[in-house]
Amino acid sequence: MGVVERLPSATRQHHYRLTPGGFTQVLRVQFARLRAGAEAAEFGLSVVGEDRADQRERLADLRDFCEFAAQDVGDEFMRRWEDYRARRRDGR
Repeated sequence: MGVVERLPSATRQHHYRLTPGGFTQVLRVQFARLRAGAEAAEFGLSVVGEDRADQRERLADLRDFCEFAAQDVGDEFMRRWEDYRARRRDGR
């Protein structure tokens, strides 16, 4: 997922390290998946007939949750994380 990378080694030992910014990248990928989930649910709503109210309700719930988590939670969380990380690195 991009958090750990294997380092080259002249021996048979394996050496690994945490990738700089790896955790941030993992979060970005996860929030992108939520956006993809919202798009998939929206597509589902476009093909499920109006006579399938139960399916439409579940798809709408999925779409709404994914949009909420990706935008309202995800964007705000990433902004706060980047601000926090910058303050920690500046020694504040």
